Amino acid sequence: MIRRLSLLTLALALGAAACGPRAAPAREGLELALVEELPAARLRALVCTYGGERRVSSVEPKKQRGRVVVVLEVEAPAAVSGLTLAAVELFDSSGGRLAYGVMPADLRLAPRFEPPQNPLETETRDFDGKVAPGASVRLWIHAKLDVSLQTLLDVTPAKFQVTLNVQDGRQVTVGGTVGEIWGG
Repeated sequence: MIRRLSLLTLALALGAAACGPRAAPAREGLELALVEELPAARLRALVCTYGGERRVSSVEPKKQRGRVVVVLEVEAPAAVSGLTLAAVELFDSSGGRLAYGVMPADLRLAPRFEPPQNPLETETRDFDGKVAPGASVRLWIHAKLDVSLQTLLDVTPAKFQVTLNVQDGRQVTVGGTVGEIWGG
């Protein structure tokens, strides 16, 4: 199921209509394929997965910091610039914040990432915050979390939310359902 946000929500998310910079609010029950329309682009969450510092590790989960990988797709009929990562958050099934991505985190290009692929082994390239007109890119986000892997094993993340900075300090937020733990 794909939802399209209203033009009013879009205007609020992008700070249009003299509303000033603000982030779109997180919405309950988002599907993984949530689509958010930008004036010059379409943003879609493809996958979110989480785990520890290593795919296979002998380090106890209490001693490993949790990590998250999110892949977003940006389709840009017109040029987009100034895209940077503002926040990555994980939520439990009741909607409470479980973990927050420690900044700075990686925001890189993931050429033709396919969700079944191991996210830790994805080949990535530098991303300069620009998407050319007519281009479609996949952005790979990798962040250390402010909680241990043990916390993520004790309370399974259910939803995620990513906030991107857009030109002129405006923000846009997209989210969805968290997939399975990697290597688990």
